[in-house]
Amino acid sequence: MSKSKRRKTDKRDKRLTIGYLTPHLYEHLGQWFGVADAAHKHGVNLISFPGWSPKYPVGFETQANILYELVNAENVDGLVSWASSIGNYITIEELQAFHDRYRPLPMVAIGRRLEGIPTLLMDSYSGMRDEIAHLIEVHGCRRLAFIRGPATHFYAQERYRAYLEALRAHDISFDPKLVTPPAAWGRDTGVEGARVLLDERQLRPQDDVEAIVAVSDDTLLGALEVLQDRGIRVPRDVAIAGFDDRIEGRTTTPPLTSVASPFYEVGYQAMETLLALMAGEQVPEEAIVPSKLVVRQSCGCESWAVVQAAADLPLAIDLVETSRKEFGAILAKNRKEILAGVTRAVQEYGGALDPELAGQLLDGFVAELGGKSPDAFLTSLNEVLRQVATVGGIAAGGHVAAMQNAVSALRRSMLPYLEGEAFLQAEDLWQQARVMIGEMAQRVQVRAQLFAEQQTAVLQDIGRALITAFDVAELADVLAESLPGLGVFSCYLSLYENPQPYEYPQPAPEWSRLVMGYSAVEGAPAGGGTEAMNRFELPPDGLRFQSRQLAPQEMLPQGRLYNIIVRPLYFRENQLGFALFETGRRQATIYETLRSEISSALYGSLLTQQTRDYAVRVQTAAEVSRAASSILDPDELIQQVVELVQERFSLYYAGLFMVEADSTGESDGEWAVLQAGTGEAGRQMLARGHRLEIGGGS
Repeated sequence: MSKSKRRKTDKRDKRLTIGYLTPHLYEHLGQWFGVADAAHKHGVNLISFPGWSPKYPVGFETQANILYELVNAENVDGLVSWASSIGNYITIEELQAFHDRYRPLPMVAIGRRLEGIPTLLMDSYSGMRDEIAHLIEVHGCRRLAFIRGPATHFYAQERYRAYLEALRAHDISFDPKLVTPPAAWGRDTGVEGARVLLDERQLRPQDDVEAIVAVSDDTLLGALEVLQDRGIRVPRDVAIAGFDDRIEGRTTTPPLTSVASPFYEVGYQAMETLLALMAGEQVPEEAIVPSKLVVRQSCGCESWAVVQAAADLPLAIDLVETSRKEFGAILAKNRKEILAGVTRAVQEYGGALDPELAGQLLDGFVAELGGKSPDAFLTSLNEVLRQVATVGGIAAGGHVAAMQNAVSALRRSMLPYLEGEAFLQAEDLWQQARVMIGEMAQRVQVRAQLFAEQQTAVLQDIGRALITAFDVAELADVLAESLPGLGVFSCYLSLYENPQPYEYPQPAPEWSRLVMGYSAVEGAPAGGGTEAMNRFELPPDGLRFQSRQLAPQEMLPQGRLYNIIVRPLYFRENQLGFALFETGRRQATIYETLRSEISSALYGSLLTQQTRDYAVRVQTAAEVSRAASSILDPDELIQQVVELVQERFSLYYAGLFMVEADSTGESDGEWAVLQAGTGEAGRQMLARGHRLEIGGGS
């Protein structure tokens, strides 16, 4: 058991702030949503640090890992870490060391067991074993191929272990020709895996291989492309099944049988476990969250939603003949069971329905069927759909469509108690309900498409504006004008002082300068534009602060909850700085696009500024050279030199010192004497013979 005392801090707002360490946000967004929702529920701030995996071997993505160096007790009170994903390319010992450096911060790990850190695990093993058993027991498959994932990834190995043990449990001999070599996550692995099975090993669908199971849906989609390109029919020629229940797999043809990984639940429970730990409560060292088999057409089954829509009339007729109890009394007795069936049916389709809303739906149906309140059912359904669409936001189309399952469940529950005119009226109501749900789902999808198009247009406008921003000040103005329209509540853009290319685990630059910042006005609506935010007044060269603070502390949101994403700014191997975005919308790709656009524009602006500075230096050197050749008086010459330097480089003050000579004219190496200085300060120091000891403390 692990236990930790809640820390108190007087450096920030009294509200706790939790950090979330992850290699990315846009992959398996559900986990981030779970972490964020639990943080909001418990009234704690969230700061996400999406770096990458240490030692990632491709491209310049490892430059993002500098974010992990900014995490410390000054900006967070505890950490939730997606340890299994962070550890993709490092050993378990290196992963342990990665987390140990954050002690004594309380931590909870996701996906990988670490010493002294409570861990939340997804049950990849049982879900995959259920999937293999389904293919064997329901569809009679005996020749099952498996496309593997990374050899060092915990979940990938658990899924492969489940494949092997499911074969053993069903007395099926292991055939190495049916298993592809370990490979990285991704669609390309699926493409290559299918090619290995069909070309390299010459396996024939139906004869040599009856089913293909992949370590993930993304990998399986790559294999599906190969099968379809070659005219191999799924599931008629070969059944296929994946893992993770990705939305792409649900919308392909045929939709993929998969295992739903509980990413949202794991993220939510990880946050709650951490908060319990920080409150001094006992928490388990390890908790496992179950996954669930989701059967669809790619394995050969009928759609679950279509099956559930069947009325099962013979059963209904038998029950009507044997039951003559009053309709209302029967409903009262079975109400809890009926509502549970309705909410469960929605969940099976990947949606969510509050039991209270399900109750409103049932009450409306009963009221209208009994003649007490005309239109009560459709009115209740319309309100439920409105709330489902609102809570689900832009991505609510799937949740609305899942309400078809709610109608199917309600119909199956009620039919046994209906006959005659009541039966016909109920059938009409259910048909009207299906049409209403279809129309709402279509509207939500159209709205989502329009939103995506608007968002793309705004991002394109920002990109075009950034291209024409030739210095940091112009770039800052563009962002301050544009980002509020994307629903970015607050933004802080900072540049490192003296940055160097990053190699794990070197420290981040100690100092940064905030060059642009704004914060949302309290109570202002998301996307309210520039009038909904306060922009900070900053010095021309930015406000200097320690990088580990993430932003000047007095400028971070105070007195309200916030959800901030930190994004690294780099161009290839060139470190630039970082940006903080206070999120208003759960569109992780927005922040990756902004990171890329801002980094490119910043790099171009800084190069332009360097070119301008070089030109100024060359011009100043030329003017000094001309003055040296035309001015014979040394005192006049050096005075003009310091004035040129001050003017060209926009300096507050410039002075020129010369080493003091002794009586023989030789330097005594002890004192440097001011010979020329600019402005009133220079005049006064010259008047009093200002000098500095060489090697002294000045």
